[in-house]
Amino acid sequence: MTTHDRLRPAAAHGSVPSAPASGAMPIAIIGLGARFPGAPDLDAYARLLYEGRAAIAELPATRLHPRYFDPTKGTYAKSYSRLGGTIPVTPLADAARYGLTPEEAEDTDAIHRWGLEVARDAFVDAGLDPFDLVDRDVAVIIGNGGASDAEFDRSFLTDVRAAAAALEALPALADAPAEARARAAEALVAAAEARYGQRTPKTGASAQAALPGIIARAFGLDARHHVVNAACASTFAALDVAIKALRAGEVTTALSGGCSFSSWVSNVLFSQAQALSPDGSFPFSARSNGFISSDGCGLVLLERLDVALARGRRIRGVIRGIGGSCDGRAKGLWAPDKNGQVLAMTRAWADAGLAPGELGAVEAHGTSTVLGDATEVSALAEFFGPHLAARGRRVPVGSSKGNVGHSREAAGAAGLAKILLAFEREALAPSVGCHDPSPKIPWSEIPFDLAQGVVPWPRGEAPRVAAVDSFGIGGLNYHVVVEEAPTAERAAALVAAARPVTDDGAAAPIAIVGVGTVLPGARDADEAWRALVAGEAQTGAEPEGRLPSVGPGAAGHVVGFEPSWRRYRMPPALIARNDPAQFFALEAALGALDDAGLDLDDDARRGTSVMIGSLFGSDYISLLHQTLRVCEVEELARDVLAAAGLPGAAADALGEALRAPLPTVSEDSGGAISSSTLASRIAKTLDLHGPTYTVDAACASSLTALAAGCDALRAGAVDLVLAGGTDRNLRPRRQECLARVDALSAAGACAPFGPDADGVVLGEGAVVFALKRLADAEAAGDRVLAVVRGVGFASGGRLDGPAAADVDGLERAPCAGRSRRGRGRRHRPRRRGPRGRARRRRRRRARRRAPRLRRPRGRRDARRLGEGDVRLQPGRLGRDRDAPRRPRPRARRLAAAARAAGACGP
Repeated sequence: MTTHDRLRPAAAHGSVPSAPASGAMPIAIIGLGARFPGAPDLDAYARLLYEGRAAIAELPATRLHPRYFDPTKGTYAKSYSRLGGTIPVTPLADAARYGLTPEEAEDTDAIHRWGLEVARDAFVDAGLDPFDLVDRDVAVIIGNGGASDAEFDRSFLTDVRAAAAALEALPALADAPAEARARAAEALVAAAEARYGQRTPKTGASAQAALPGIIARAFGLDARHHVVNAACASTFAALDVAIKALRAGEVTTALSGGCSFSSWVSNVLFSQAQALSPDGSFPFSARSNGFISSDGCGLVLLERLDVALARGRRIRGVIRGIGGSCDGRAKGLWAPDKNGQVLAMTRAWADAGLAPGELGAVEAHGTSTVLGDATEVSALAEFFGPHLAARGRRVPVGSSKGNVGHSREAAGAAGLAKILLAFEREALAPSVGCHDPSPKIPWSEIPFDLAQGVVPWPRGEAPRVAAVDSFGIGGLNYHVVVEEAPTAERAAALVAAARPVTDDGAAAPIAIVGVGTVLPGARDADEAWRALVAGEAQTGAEPEGRLPSVGPGAAGHVVGFEPSWRRYRMPPALIARNDPAQFFALEAALGALDDAGLDLDDDARRGTSVMIGSLFGSDYISLLHQTLRVCEVEELARDVLAAAGLPGAAADALGEALRAPLPTVSEDSGGAISSSTLASRIAKTLDLHGPTYTVDAACASSLTALAAGCDALRAGAVDLVLAGGTDRNLRPRRQECLARVDALSAAGACAPFGPDADGVVLGEGAVVFALKRLADAEAAGDRVLAVVRGVGFASGGRLDGPAAADVDGLERAPCAGRSRRGRGRRHRPRRRGPRGRARRRRRRRARRRAPRLRRPRGRRDARRLGEGDVRLQPGRLGRDRDAPRRPRPRARRLAAAARAAGACGP
């Protein structure tokens, strides 16, 4: 039997278990792509796992320069570990197939290259040609925290310009000739540019969360796409969002997973919390002393099980349930909490409709930290122990982090891929680095054994079921229940037992019961409304102490905001060492609860989620980055000062001057490098225990978070959601990128839809909504401010640059919100039986016979059917990327309006 055959729904074997309990529709995994350290593809990853090898090695200087290493723990702003798991950064093969010119391909970030190639592998693994898809209704929702070191390097070039100005005005050089100081300043900038290259308008493609959009553009996918960040639980947080969209019928297919680049910046910041290991990754071992930070990328292609069966898909496995939680106020940012992990497991198995005693294997988070490993095993024992003991069973547990290290946002993908390979090979791979089990874990008292060798796991009468854990800093927990590819009879039973997908066109309405704001010139919603009514502009020059602006310098700043340590019940020093954007969002969340008149008790907090939208990478993170790289500025300055005949000691004085206004690097400030803390700060402060994460969809981030909150409420996962957005991202790097593509207003004035509109004026602040199901709000007597009836997502078309409007997406999105399935066309119920199949065959033949009638991808014609309803022409959507475009007056007007309203910056 071939691998391909083995992964299809098999014929019945042995006796078939009784019909499953009624639950949510299972999700079929129909494609899988993976790239991890020592494993350029899925087959290589399987060999690495089953041969019991580790791909952890000393980092080269290109990944951790000696200036940032010191073997002594506790050394300020240095990493004491020089180990890591890396993926080679190589040119993008066959870039033209992805619609990239050679120049664009060279400028594409490393993590985006990996994402494109792994996405291609996932489509191919599903038996699809990613460059010739018939159905492009594919969502792209990926767990990711940012781009590679190239993003930091480009930011450094901006920082060096400010450092050069400081060098020229340095008091220590006051006696030096002005010309010599000017030459030294110019030489400092030139040295940095020689090291890291020049920036171009195309570098906007390296924006922190551009990966899903780049994938959607390359393969012509026209459904929703965005990034999800739940720190090291990001893969499963993204999977959670994708699964809810599939179960709600918003999309038919979703590409999801995680992608992570292990930057030296993260190594340095993790070292401040002493979370790294200096000598290796040893999960659940007596040698456990910290984790190894690694690269990684793993993506899965998902469809509902009923859809996958109808389409004859090959199935690798089935996601039966997924559960998320937040630890709440339990412990500090870095400390795990058993209760939060047990809550995630409880929710996942309830979602699966399975008995926990059916568990056959656990792929644990297992980071190789003493406290983290012991806490996870304690949670597993508490949740599964009674069920396994009742059946007299012991279950193997392992962790892929001994093989590839901790790939952070992609960690869940590494674990999920390992379990899917175990289903295929009918054996569990050994866990590397745990031959001496940790004495901190009472192995003899719990129903779990370490998988220290290859453990046979053949098919049997009952389906094989596994669990995969993924936990992130800030107490963000996810647990996933995975079942092997079902037999034909079991697949039919699973579909029959599942709750039907809503197919009547009416999604449950969601009530907005409260709103809180922190905006320029307005500390609450009432002040914001008064400013809007009065037409008062709240933009101006940057306040003292803020980063200098590019161009006219006008922006909307939040001035005079002082986080209240008494209100938040946290030490003032903790507030001072954290990102102010966290407290923008926290204050807005408190305002939303106050506006709604909600005083949450323990049960309400248990069922409350936080979902915050933001452009990842705030001013505070930029300042932290500057702090870390002052030593590099000093090195460059010494060289240029010596060449100019100036005293090299002035470099030390320059370093002191640069460090003075910057934040210090600490365990607390290091946690702010992950944008997940924008949401987890709210959940921890308010002691909330629902699934919590942030999303980045560029300038659509806030509404994307709102949509995610609505999906969670409609799915019944939680009862209250705090959703909205926050931004404190006015750094010069962002302004420069906008200015390079003529998207930043030269006049420094915002004139949307006006004849004088010449670009955006940036602003900062936060807005958070309190959301409930409308029926619940009415039953509780809540004041309802507004009702969300639907949210539409759409994308498509080849972007001409980071500021170019996507006209087709703008046209389709409003109708997608009214559409039953959110795909930008009026839904036609699928006709079943011979007549329906014959009709679909005729349509497919017609599309194949007339490909020349299709317009370029993303430029499909739309015919108006009625108010708010658009039907898009079906068809195979090939296109010539270089073909001239037909003039479209309406498209030009929409594009101009979009640019005037505000382009999405990197």
